[in-house]
Amino acid sequence: MLKGAEGLAVAVLASAVLCGQEMAPVPPGSVIDLGQFGYVRELPPGAAGLVALRLDAAALAHSQGPASDRGFSDVRIVDAAARQLPYLVDCTDEPLSMPVALRPAEVAAADLKSAPGHSRSAYQIALPYPHLPGARLAFDTDARVFQRRVRVAIEHPPDRHRRGPWAEVMAAGDWTHADETSGAPRLVLYLPALDRADVLLVVDEGDNSALPIASATLLLPSCRVRFYRPEGEALRLVYGNRDATAPQYDLSLAAPETLSAPAQEIAPGPETELHAARTPALVSPRVFWTLLIVAILVLLGLIARLARGARP
Repeated sequence: MLKGAEGLAVAVLASAVLCGQEMAPVPPGSVIDLGQFGYVRELPPGAAGLVALRLDAAALAHSQGPASDRGFSDVRIVDAAARQLPYLVDCTDEPLSMPVALRPAEVAAADLKSAPGHSRSAYQIALPYPHLPGARLAFDTDARVFQRRVRVAIEHPPDRHRRGPWAEVMAAGDWTHADETSGAPRLVLYLPALDRADVLLVVDEGDNSALPIASATLLLPSCRVRFYRPEGEALRLVYGNRDATAPQYDLSLAAPETLSAPAQEIAPGPETELHAARTPALVSPRVFWTLLIVAILVLLGLIARLARGARP
């Protein structure tokens, strides 16, 4: 059972949302150590009330993300005193849509290259960040009658098991349309989480000319954090702490009301690395200890020589 000011605030908040009244303030939580987080973003000021902060591609890539067992557990909203503001995560079925560029690519893997009867077109797709969560890639074309096998792959250099470059297929699908009177449907392929920011699109053209790809779109999970914004507070979004555990806020007891209430949608400011402002060490700890050991060995050698020279 909730007790004290926080329990009262949650009860008042739920009541206010249900009755359509002006929301009551939610007290801030405990202080966190910002030095444990990798990224910070300023939040726009505004009137007090419930807001929905959109988590964009940068936040998805650099936080623990929605697909983790501890999804978004390292995301925090903090005030000027580094106190946490309670929030709820709100993910919707409508994806976060981002256009991505396609450019012709040269491939090295044999099973991606053209062969007799299997002409292939290859394109490089530049993703906005590595470490994005699982997403979808959608492709559009102006062609009307066609049948193609489409693959999304990444190339790897030779290794101890393969003598030449090789391809790992991440997604594949058949794209077919046979109606001259209507536009072709969009091809959507699921892309798993990757640790890189580029993939290859390979279209098996057969003996046909290259299928024109009109556009490519990255469809990311669409998530927001809902929280009560106090009047006149300078707030920040921080994330990027792989050791963080999911916060436990009393606000979760008012989740149905808070997630269904109208909220002002806002976007965070530019992303800044928290560690970027720190002055880098002149040498790394490994180099320091290596130099120290070498210096000690040289010193011991000099002492031994001096000792031998001092013997009668």
